[in-house]
Amino acid sequence: MDKIKPYYITLDKSVGENFSEYEYSTEGVPMVRFNRSPDWQSNPVTVCQYALHHLGKVIGQGGQNSERIVLNQLSWLMNHIEDGPNDSAVWFYRLDIPFYKLSAPWISGMAQGEALSVFTRAFAWTGDERYLNIAHRIWRSFSLKEGNGGVVGKYPDNSIVIEEYPTQPCSCVLNGFILALFGIYDYAQITDKSDVILFYDDCIESLESNLHRYDTGYWSYYDLYKPYRLTSQAYHRLHLRLLDALSNLTSVSSFRRMFIEWKSYQTNLRCQSKWLLHKLRYNSKNHG
Repeated sequence: MDKIKPYYITLDKSVGENFSEYEYSTEGVPMVRFNRSPDWQSNPVTVCQYALHHLGKVIGQGGQNSERIVLNQLSWLMNHIEDGPNDSAVWFYRLDIPFYKLSAPWISGMAQGEALSVFTRAFAWTGDERYLNIAHRIWRSFSLKEGNGGVVGKYPDNSIVIEEYPTQPCSCVLNGFILALFGIYDYAQITDKSDVILFYDDCIESLESNLHRYDTGYWSYYDLYKPYRLTSQAYHRLHLRLLDALSNLTSVSSFRRMFIEWKSYQTNLRCQSKWLLHKLRYNSKNHG
């Protein structure tokens, strides 16, 4: 990564990321409501995505406002680093996720991967070695399996998956895996380390072998945790953007084929009707 490049996807409200909906701290850091809580709290994923969004603006058109915003997010992330397994730099989530039977504290592979993108890109942008040193420590969080406090799990075929939510059994959230992969790719580009490249290649091969598990024939699944849940319209659009970016990044033909297939579901009335019926049945069963 000789020169910083635009991020792989556009993060905007069409895929469920609307930065205008958040509250902001006095330092300009976005805050969210977890589990419909009335309290606003900082979320490492949202902070990373806000940083990546404005890094894109810095690259495209410059501007002191976006530079200031990026530096504010970097400052927050650096001030909230905690020591994780294997002397890694992590951001712990201290909330329970009842659906996944997940109890605090836990580490998100998606947050770790997006932070890896933020700090490698910040280093490429500024040349500040502090950011690269933090990226080295973030990378260490991918050396441990989720059962040992890490973020790497297994698909049913025993190939690896980066877990957005480190659950038992593995939840295999698709968007979380791919967004984490972007961070691994960024880090591989900037360090050229053989173990990082091998891990990235293994992840791509694993995703290629397991992508079919997310396809219903009329829509995409959000994850592989039972009961399986179809994505919302916004998350399906996110899946499309992620697959489009991955196919361009890797030239893996199956990513392009699935992108085309899933895109066709959006305009197919039969697919739309089946999606709606499934959603109504799921909501009735789980909330009725």
